Amino acid sequence: MASSINAVEDQLSKTLESLQTEEKSSSLQEKIDEIISSYNEKENRKVNLRFKAIGRTPLLRKNVFAINASHRFDKVIRFLKKELGFKPDSSLLLYVNYCFAPAPDEIIGNLYDNFSVDGYLLIYYCVNVAFG
Repeated sequence: MASSINAVEDQLSKTLESLQTEEKSSSLQEKIDEIISSYNEKENRKVNLRFKAIGRTPLLRKNVFAINASHRFDKVIRFLKKELGFKPDSSLLLYVNYCFAPAPDEIIGNLYDNFSVDGYLLIYYCVNVAFG
């Protein structure tokens, strides 16, 4: 009789562990789904760019544009050259917030998250070196 009670206790213990594992995996799956959803929302969002000319550089007719946050900064460079009517191999220097020139492989969303001002990533552009 004692052995059958022990067997039942063992079975109950295993069942309880199994249920706890299922709850943990269900909870874990929910957390994973939440993280993936958050990541997808962040990657599919649009960010606002505001362009400002420095010196005698031509002005844009429209200076605010929205771009997908997952794009790299080189896409902004190519876009701006096209908007200004520059050749693809012509020199155009871009600065964020009058402070630094981002690398072409920098992600727009990261720049926006760290350096946006009043809901815009400010990008200053010029044809000559503006800062030492």
